[in-house]
Amino acid sequence: MKQSLPALTLTGIRRIDVALKVLRTAGRTVDDVDSAFEVLVDNAIEEFGFAPRDVYLGVLNLPKARDDHKDALHELNYSKLQAIVRAFHKNRLLEEPSHHVVAVHPQESGDSHDTWRITFKSIMIKRSAAELMKSEEVRNLRDTYDYFRKTPEASILAGWVFEAMAHRLLFSGWRGPTLLLMESDLQDPPTFSVNPPQPPNTSLQSLGPPPAGASVVTVNFADGVGHVTLDKGKYYKAAVTNNPLFDSFTIDYDLDESTVLISIFQMTISIEHKGSPQGYGIIRKIKEHVMELLENAHSSAQVKVEYFLVCPGVEPRYWWTMPVGWNGTAADLRGNVFCIRIPVAVRRVHSLPTLRPS
Repeated sequence: MKQSLPALTLTGIRRIDVALKVLRTAGRTVDDVDSAFEVLVDNAIEEFGFAPRDVYLGVLNLPKARDDHKDALHELNYSKLQAIVRAFHKNRLLEEPSHHVVAVHPQESGDSHDTWRITFKSIMIKRSAAELMKSEEVRNLRDTYDYFRKTPEASILAGWVFEAMAHRLLFSGWRGPTLLLMESDLQDPPTFSVNPPQPPNTSLQSLGPPPAGASVVTVNFADGVGHVTLDKGKYYKAAVTNNPLFDSFTIDYDLDESTVLISIFQMTISIEHKGSPQGYGIIRKIKEHVMELLENAHSSAQVKVEYFLVCPGVEPRYWWTMPVGWNGTAADLRGNVFCIRIPVAVRRVHSLPTLRPS
């Protein structure tokens, strides 16, 4: 796994010299030059991850760095991703071109030995991999999830595959998952859990996920929520996969159009899940935008928010602790909390809906 840094080419040296001359001509100081390089380094880390080799190349030769990663991602599918995990599990090696896609890092364990975890090198690479592999059959998703779940080094990848499977199922209209009401422990902030045994709740199926064949809309909250509409059949995914509180949402009228329901979906394979209070701010932006749309449409419909923890149907209980503010600053965003349990066992599930390209 040890790799040397790429040689600094004449082209790279000239590129830096030109950049420095421009800064000096503009009367910039040494601190300004340092700040410029800090920006380049930050951008390289965001795009390619923390590996020194990638950061180095991303600063000195960005086109080549992008081409190398694009070539590695181009041929990626779930079978090859499984092969990468299998090879590392057996001999602790990452061979070309996998080091452009994934990275490994140590994780503390209960004994004296650290364990290893494989993950995508950056959020941008993870997003690119999801786009390239979105045409995979759901059967392959389930097979891959099942393999990663049983392989300790791939637990992070297992969560990513489950999220992809959950998104696909939700925007195809749920058929098969179990919907259960979660109960609060009345603490501040509260923890919600399913109190088994409990019969499935089907009363909200017309209000929650969009109908089969919905279109997927990616939302970058840094750019605002101006393109979110009241149109039916929209499934909104967060552009950043590590959003502070949720992964996706939908907006739906009820049958008599007296209520607009904002459904917040959080995917997880962890038994216990928590979120950041920053997520409340994003939900408030969505709610305020919806209220503005209703006002422009001269509608008196009330806006409600409900929360859905989407998890594998393998554990008897899941817990969702809401961030601080649920009973205070976020009181206007409170709503019912549900658990959607998705069957993931390969041999026990019927085929799920196939992906409709966005």
